[in-house]
Amino acid sequence: MPSKFTVAQALEPLDWDFTACQPATPAEVPWRGTVPEPSQAAIRAFQEALRAVSPTADPSRVGELAEGDSALDTLKDAIVTLAGGSPSKAILDAVPFRGFMAFAGWLTERLLNPR
Repeated sequence: MPSKFTVAQALEPLDWDFTACQPATPAEVPWRGTVPEPSQAAIRAFQEALRAVSPTADPSRVGELAEGDSALDTLKDAIVTLAGGSPSKAILDAVPFRGFMAFAGWLTERLLNPR
């Protein structure tokens, strides 16, 4: 364990890479990028969206979503808003369900439970 706190450890870039999902003929969208550091207001709005998706306010229940579920679109929209469009809705829609859910879980963990 580090002997001192440095903000750089807590603020590692929120880099994402979906190039494994990129089609053979790539569209004009970036398949990798960085989620900009969100404001407290943006994180609060994201938390509200998570509660709307999972009324029990248990983030682990987000994994119970299924493809085609309107709550899944709500979650994607919340991530796009939080992330300032990086990644875009087009990218999130192109990523397979399991990949998206893994990303949503990773992002939620990094923002709401930073280490």
